[in-house]
Amino acid sequence: MNFLAPLALGLAALAIPIIVLYLLRRRREERDVSSTLLLQRMIRDLEANAPWQRLQRHLLLLLQLLALFLLTLAAARPFVRVFGESAKTLVVILDTSLSMAATDTGDGSRFETAKRAVLQAFDQMPPNGRLTLLTTGTTAPLLLANTNDRLALQETLNALHPTDPDSDLTPTLLLADAIAARQPNSRVVVVSDGAVRTPDTALTLSAPLSFVRVGTRGDNAGIAIARLEPTQNEMRLYVQVRAFGETATTRRIVVEATDGTPLAAFEVSVPADGYADHTFALPPVDAVHVRLSPPDFYSLDDEAWAVLAETDRRRLRLVTQGNLFLQTAVALLPDVETEVVPLDADLTTTDPVDLTILDTGWQGDTLPDGNLFVIAPVQSHPPITITGALSLPVAAPATANDPLLAYVDVNDLAILDGVATELPPWARPVLIDRVSGAPLLWLGEHNGRSIGLLAFDLHHSDFPLRVAFPILVANLVDALTTSRADLPVAAVQGRPLRLPVPPTAADVSITLPDGRPMRLEPHDGVVVFTPPMVGLYHIQWGDRAVALAVNAFTPQESQLAPADALPVRVAGTVQPVRAEEGRRELWRWLALAAFGVLVLEWLVAHRDTWRLRDISKRRWHHHRS
Repeated sequence: MNFLAPLALGLAALAIPIIVLYLLRRRREERDVSSTLLLQRMIRDLEANAPWQRLQRHLLLLLQLLALFLLTLAAARPFVRVFGESAKTLVVILDTSLSMAATDTGDGSRFETAKRAVLQAFDQMPPNGRLTLLTTGTTAPLLLANTNDRLALQETLNALHPTDPDSDLTPTLLLADAIAARQPNSRVVVVSDGAVRTPDTALTLSAPLSFVRVGTRGDNAGIAIARLEPTQNEMRLYVQVRAFGETATTRRIVVEATDGTPLAAFEVSVPADGYADHTFALPPVDAVHVRLSPPDFYSLDDEAWAVLAETDRRRLRLVTQGNLFLQTAVALLPDVETEVVPLDADLTTTDPVDLTILDTGWQGDTLPDGNLFVIAPVQSHPPITITGALSLPVAAPATANDPLLAYVDVNDLAILDGVATELPPWARPVLIDRVSGAPLLWLGEHNGRSIGLLAFDLHHSDFPLRVAFPILVANLVDALTTSRADLPVAAVQGRPLRLPVPPTAADVSITLPDGRPMRLEPHDGVVVFTPPMVGLYHIQWGDRAVALAVNAFTPQESQLAPADALPVRVAGTVQPVRAEEGRRELWRWLALAAFGVLVLEWLVAHRDTWRLRDISKRRWHHHRS
């Protein structure tokens, strides 16, 4: 039981003076005497009695203490937490993201707490109420529609588990509102910890929207990067541990072989809301298992797998006039062979490369063939169209959790100017100007080649001076080129993965970490596969066998601090939908019970008066008769 005014429990101290008054009270017993002379003796005996007596059982005292106890509880305003709705139709959106696997609620995981809340909501609906259940994700799955069958709801909830690495609330919320719009007296309720992606614009909803929050803590730390790379004589493992929240932590990184043999260990201290990294020198291995010791309440990001990637050098041509920042960034890229040519070089006679980067100032007649990345173009070249200029643009991510911006912080990025370009229909924005909405960084595929554009000159910003700059360059090169070692070596649990295979492959065999086999049929040389768990996967077709490391770390899901408000802006309101903790206050029932006890105490206290009146009445009737 919880209390809204716990200080009122101090009123229980009033029981002390009540008990003291009973200790000081002189006890007089009714006795029949035959003479008034005997009455005088009894008065003298009572006056000689000491006022402090041993506390005896007394019904009036017990009733008074009970009334005081009930009134004290009523003043403290006790309540029990409920998740009940009086709406006739309840549309529940249950968050199935990975962060719901955290075990900080004290009674199982967040997801188990959320499932119990859904069942409680069903139990407290009106007798004719019906419930619809949806879950979050990249799609909007409808699990139960307009049901009043509690057993079906229980079975559906039992089959659910946190599986989504990046839940999107937008399609589910739109579907839920469409369902609620067709039902009178309906309500949409989101049960989540708030780690979901929400619509960027305000929504016009036809039913009230509520947010029920689960989770209590946010001081999580997890493995952000685990990368295995070869060197000349040994293997090198780079591990980064990231902490979330305002609590620093010290964890031990343990590196093991795939058979569990310990390889290395190192203790790192991670600052609050920061990260710490360490590089291990290992003997020749193809894959390793990394874990943090001891694990915390969110174990999914406390372990990671790393697989040695097949190496295959890519060729990159950098067209620039002494841009040392850019040259240094591409020189740091592993397995990339870079050719630097001046801005006035004739690109029509050069050999084809995997990617051409055109720095600011290039003024050729036509864009070179192949994959292309253009920085602050000075003139339009199809399919690049310049529409104007930008002054002091403010960079902001176009969408949340874009993989190109992984570990790239663009907050407070200083940019002097830029060019405004038309966003092609086949391209997607990565960075935009927060003020005008113009794209600052976009990329896409057009006519069989990858094209990207950065809308500002690097020398007109402080971006090259940031740690995030070489990271973004590496992400862009990976996105715009196709390595001959085209199979991925890492993936995220629950996120669909495209596996390119030769057109001659009839089927692909996948062995899951728990040993279960799967067999998939490729279509157009691609197998689409969603890893259901973390661990090491073995993929084989024909005589080719590769390993795939699947981990669960995503920054959004590892950020476990429960949200006080769901970032969904509803049209007509200024603030996002705040968390509602359902509660039922009990003070009215307690006050009513206290009143009943006081009435009973008054009747008991005056029972002798009623008895004397009854005796007098009987004597009067006897006298008249």
